[in-house]
Amino acid sequence: MNTSPIIFHLTTFEQIPKDDWNALFLESRTVNLFYHRAFIQALKTAWPEKQPDGIIAGYRDDRLVLIQPYKVINTVVGRVVEILRMPTADCIEPVVAENDRREILQAFFKFLQETLRPDMLLAHSLTRPFHSMLNEYFSGLDVRQGEHQKGYSLDIPGSIDEFWALYKSNFRSQLKKKIKIGQESGLVFRIVEATQLPPGYDMQQAIENHTRLHKMRFDSMNRASFFVQPDFQIFHKHLCNHPEGASCVLSFTEILLDGAVIGSLYGVRAPHAYIYLMVGFDPGFASLSLGNLMIYYTIENLIHRQVKYFDFKCGEEPYKERWATGFYEKFNVYVCFNTRGRLLYFNLYAAQIMKKLRRAPGKLKKMLESGKRA
Repeated sequence: MNTSPIIFHLTTFEQIPKDDWNALFLESRTVNLFYHRAFIQALKTAWPEKQPDGIIAGYRDDRLVLIQPYKVINTVVGRVVEILRMPTADCIEPVVAENDRREILQAFFKFLQETLRPDMLLAHSLTRPFHSMLNEYFSGLDVRQGEHQKGYSLDIPGSIDEFWALYKSNFRSQLKKKIKIGQESGLVFRIVEATQLPPGYDMQQAIENHTRLHKMRFDSMNRASFFVQPDFQIFHKHLCNHPEGASCVLSFTEILLDGAVIGSLYGVRAPHAYIYLMVGFDPGFASLSLGNLMIYYTIENLIHRQVKYFDFKCGEEPYKERWATGFYEKFNVYVCFNTRGRLLYFNLYAAQIMKKLRRAPGKLKKMLESGKRA
């Protein structure tokens, strides 16, 4: 074990050199791709009010070993420190050097408490390992557990043959049949990335096609989608138009028929992990199982690139469970350091209850409409 001390600083996004950030991100092999600097930069563009107030940066022997963006919310009741979570992000954890991870995180918790001096620590969508360590370190305090959600994942094997062996014979035969029908129907598949662009095509066109097809799919189901809202469009267009190199690649798996893009699956790829973000397709071709075909060809590409982890994100859609080899949970937690912290928690809890009550009539209406359609 390295005996050199870990030195922490409160700093800013701009003050951490890009190469140092990327090097630690790659070393950490974190499933939290949302803490790649490209996502933080896009957050600053789309939601200035949600950008981090600062970064906790940990160094050992002048080498960056921890990155944690945070927000501070000062109220009349007290001071809340938030482990930064941007909209729709799952699996939040700091970016930490793989060696001595436990020691680094314990030192980080101590620094956070003593330097930022929160009355309450707010941390949402945490990975299980980070959630467990946070609970363990602050076990002597008033730690309140919030909601947790389930997400699905696929451990990607090293070859196509190993991929097929993961699934039951019924799933294999159905998928192979869909692939054959797609080929006979003239479907063409391609991967679109900043360094892999078809002639006369760019990432701006890719995200615009994806948004168009995503909206078509949701309109056909009579459902609204947050993805088409202006702020989310600013966020994702910034991501697509500012490539960050091999450590964070925005990728589209597209389906073409007679030269027209009729399907698009959008995700982000690091050398060790891939996050499935959104899918869209022309509902007029739904009988061709475009969604399943795009997932298959995406996995095929990831096997070729030796990426080992596919995150389907949270959600109860049946297809995620069919494709997944495992699942994960994400956790919300609130650490109350004193009486002010407990008051802050109760205020927040009451606000959450009121929000659920306001949403209840709309959810009930959707359930009733779904029952009628069934």
